[in-house]
This record gives sequence, structure tokens and C-alpha cells, in this order.
Amino acid sequence: MSNQDTFKKGSVELLVLALLQESNLYGYQISQLVKERSGNILTIPEGSMYPTLYRLEDKGYISGEKRKIGKRLTRVYYHLEPAGKDYLKELLDSFYTVNMAIERILNYNKQEGDSNDSKRYLKKIRAILPVWGSYEKRFYKDIRSNVTEFCMAHPDYTYSDLEHEFTSPEEIVSHYLTSIDPDYLSRKLSFAKYVKATCTVLISAILIAFLSWNLFLYNAHRELMESMPANEETTIEYIN
Repeated sequence: MSNQDTFKKGSVELLVLALLQESNLYGYQISQLVKERSGNILTIPEGSMYPTLYRLEDKGYISGEKRKIGKRLTRVYYHLEPAGKDYLKELLDSFYTVNMAIERILNYNKQEGDSNDSKRYLKKIRAILPVWGSYEKRFYKDIRSNVTEFCMAHPDYTYSDLEHEFTSPEEIVSHYLTSIDPDYLSRKLSFAKYVKATCTVLISAILIAFLSWNLFLYNAHRELMESMPANEETTIEYIN
């Protein structure tokens, strides 16, 4: 199957709207730009181009304006309407989502083989965050998403590549801490210290109770043994 056959099934509307977002264009101009920017890999035949333009115009996504070129030639320049901008955003979101899913499938085994570096990188970020509230959870989720996307795009990545792309975990956390509200950080740290102190007190109380109970059992056992009479020795004589 050729590239053009695959292309016909999907993205004509997406490319047409994307090009019209830059400027008003006529049909032949659109097809030439697609061919030029794709390095002659993709082309939109007239049999696909104009039905697509008519369909988009009927739906109110684009509008056409006839312009006289010389005495005989008339061109229809197409303009992207606000509804078309919204539709283009939907198409782009769908395109990137599908592409990302395909990359995950194609690179699945590679990701499994190289995932230790990314896990170690993310684990270190999580470990050195001094607090763990709703903001930190959201921040960590965003960082993890970015790291995952980078790893998918670069299957042969290393830990050094991650540090080169995103800086070291220490720098990431340092930048985060200097960017958030100091009052928020102070409250979170105070609460964390309170929780830590409370846990320490509870653990100490449990240990003291455990040791006290064991000491009580030991003393009770010793007193019981001391209160029992000593066993008398019995001598058995054998009579011949």
C-alpha cells in the first residue's frame, strides 16, 4: 500500500484546515503546499481535495471567496472560520492521541527493556520532594507524563539523556520549591513535622506498652515457678 493510499483514509481535512489557519488559500495552492512541505511524500489529488473543501464549507468550517485573476481566470480563496478552528483543535487532539497510542504499541518492548532508567529518575524526584500535597501530586504527574513522552520518542534513551532533557531530579525539585508560595510550603512542612512527631510518639507508646506487657508476663511466670513446691527425690530399691 502506498503512502498516498494510507493518507487518503485519514488526514486531508486536518491538513487543509491547518494550512488555512496560516492564510487564505485556493485549492491548487493547498495541494502544492502539502506536496512541498512533506518532501513530495504526500499529495492530495483533486478528486479528494475539492470534495473535502465543499464538505468543510457546507459545515461552516470554512468559507469561499471568488477572486478574478486577469480576464478569464477565477479562483476561490478559502478562509478558516471560528467553527473551523474549533474543529481543527478536535482533529489535532485526536491525531496526537492516536499517534501516541501507536508509538506505545510499536515501542512497547523497548520501553519495557529501558524503563529502569526512567523509573529511577522519577523515583528520585518523588523521594526528594519534601512535601506531598495536591500540588506536588499534580506536579509529579505532569513530570511523569513528559518523561514518558520523551522515552517513547527516544526508545534508546539513557539516564543521562533524561538529565540532559529535563535537568537533574535535584534541579527540578529545587526549581519547583522556589516557584511555589512560601506560605504553602511552610504550612506543609509544619504539618509534615507534626505528623512525624505524632507517629514517633505513637510508635514509642506502642513499644513501651509491648515491653511492659512482656515484663509483666516474665515476672508472673517467675513468681509462679517460685511458688511451686520443689520436687522430692524418690529412691527405688530393688529386692533380690
